[in-house]
Amino acid sequence: MSLSWMGLKIQSRSERKLFQKIHEVKPYCTGKVMNVYVTPSTYVYEWEPLFSVMNGDGKITEVYLGVSGIIKDIKVTVGEHVFHNTILANIEDDMKLSGSD
Repeated sequence: MSLSWMGLKIQSRSERKLFQKIHEVKPYCTGKVMNVYVTPSTYVYEWEPLFSVMNGDGKITEVYLGVSGIIKDIKVTVGEHVFHNTILANIEDDMKLSGSD
């Protein structure tokens, strides 16, 4: 929802996140990086697996993001211990809208 105030358009927090150009990829759990499926400059599609992380219980979780674009940089390596707020990589959004039925 956008509001206007003194001629300025004010976007809600969810709108700002949706239309940002660079997205941080973060894991959904704390654990060890098991796989890095991408490299810098790789084009990725929405919901494509980017990393896998094994948590303390031995469960492996795929890390993905709902945006498509170019991998700008990768911040971690296989075997590295990460927390739920660790930035694994940055993606430059191609700003193309997509969807399915």
